[in-house]
Amino acid sequence: MSRDVIAKIDLSALKYNLARAKTFAPNSRVIAVVKSDAYGHGLLPVMLGLQEADGFAVAHIEEARPLREAGIDKPILILEGPFARDELDEIIALNYQVVVHEWVQIQWIESLLKKKERLTVWLKVNTGMNRLGFSPQMVDEVWSRLNQCAVVTKTILMTHMANADSAVDSRTDKQLYCFNQVIANKSTEVSIANSGLLVHYSNKISFRDWVRPGIMLYGASPDPSQVGSAYGLKPVMTLTAKVIALHDLKMGDEVGYGGHFRAPRSMRIATVGIGYGDGYPRSQQTARAVSIGGQRCAVVGTVSMDMITVDVSALKQVSLGDCVELWGQTIAVEEVAKSAGTISYELFCRLTRRTKREYIPL
Repeated sequence: MSRDVIAKIDLSALKYNLARAKTFAPNSRVIAVVKSDAYGHGLLPVMLGLQEADGFAVAHIEEARPLREAGIDKPILILEGPFARDELDEIIALNYQVVVHEWVQIQWIESLLKKKERLTVWLKVNTGMNRLGFSPQMVDEVWSRLNQCAVVTKTILMTHMANADSAVDSRTDKQLYCFNQVIANKSTEVSIANSGLLVHYSNKISFRDWVRPGIMLYGASPDPSQVGSAYGLKPVMTLTAKVIALHDLKMGDEVGYGGHFRAPRSMRIATVGIGYGDGYPRSQQTARAVSIGGQRCAVVGTVSMDMITVDVSALKQVSLGDCVELWGQTIAVEEVAKSAGTISYELFCRLTRRTKREYIPL
């Protein structure tokens, strides 16, 4: 018996979710966000499920390189732009597209005036998130300076929503109004929508030229109060481990570090070979469940580095080596995230190298 902790990645579900994202914005092109190793799913393998995307978005140039090296010739957008002047040489040579959000990035681009190469720039407008981007008052000047750069062949206007994960939030409406004011007198391509805006505003606004779905591609909800299936999404990742030990407890027996769980009755406990060393969350604010043979079982005791303990008293049959689903088909990843006081994005991204990825082909 192997201890295998496996994240099974269903490429057909990924392809389905991309198609589903397109239904929310049928007249827009799709930039699939694949930063942070495709949200922990494996950057290059997931390309098979995202072939119908119009382009890809990563955080920085180090994440863009593997895509070009693998022969991906579609647009690749670097969301944080260049971090140094020298990066622009590679950006132009490999035909990346870049977001600009700081004056120094404009100055670096202006220094390329005499070059023959061409560059597509996404000008980021800070409409209220206050993280990256130029203020609305600065956009006209930045726009003008970019249009004077011979190397810049296209400037796309974009912004990012801070609260679109909620279906009703007046701050999103304020951001949209602000952005619409900025772009009113500019004839260019526009990008607004992340996953949250796509699922919550598809009947309220026009998404224009480009949309940038991220978490919804991987089958999880951008709204932490919902699960992906609420938006017609399919789970892409199913995380599993195995039962490695079974114990019968008497009432009052303690389980795990600190003895924080004490058996309220006679119980049977299964020890499962996964822990925070694999990326399974240790923090637990509310009750958490796993699935064994399609039946929900409660996690009890403290999550340790390599193991968790599960109450299997209600199961008619459980054996060493049985497969345990931590999240995926039966247990929604959003449910686990909520119990740990976090979000599905973090659970996907925190899986460690001890967790094997296996890919279910198209």
